[in-house]
Amino acid sequence: MNSLVRFWRWPLPEKKLFLLACCLTCYCFIIVYLQPGKYLKKHLGNPLPSTALPIPENTQESQAFATQVRLIIQRTMRCLPSNNKCLVYTLVCKKLLQQKNIPHTLFLGMRKLEGKLVAHAWLTCGDIDIVGCEEKTCYSVIGAFTS
Repeated sequence: MNSLVRFWRWPLPEKKLFLLACCLTCYCFIIVYLQPGKYLKKHLGNPLPSTALPIPENTQESQAFATQVRLIIQRTMRCLPSNNKCLVYTLVCKKLLQQKNIPHTLFLGMRKLEGKLVAHAWLTCGDIDIVGCEEKTCYSVIGAFTS
């Protein structure tokens, strides 16, 4: 009940963004886990050909929105049941940033952990880490995609 009271105290634009993020999370979950992998490719974006990754320039307004998206995604991750679905939340952030035409980069990485390959996805917007970036130093980048 306390969470619901806090939700109603949020400003209206924040509520709308949160509800949109929840809906997009369900949509992206379907894309990632219920559809064949060939359909995922069109949602990732344009692949970057080299390992030299440019950091897109961001305006102050786009940096503010990217920071707001990061906050909303953190709230969404706490409210919705998930088992560390980094690719789902990365795609949600990508869709939210695409709506405002804010340049961003989605990264896919891999590492070996106890003899198994483990994958991870994270998203950055210029020099702002949006989602999944806490462990990015542990992973080798195998793909990067831009908006």
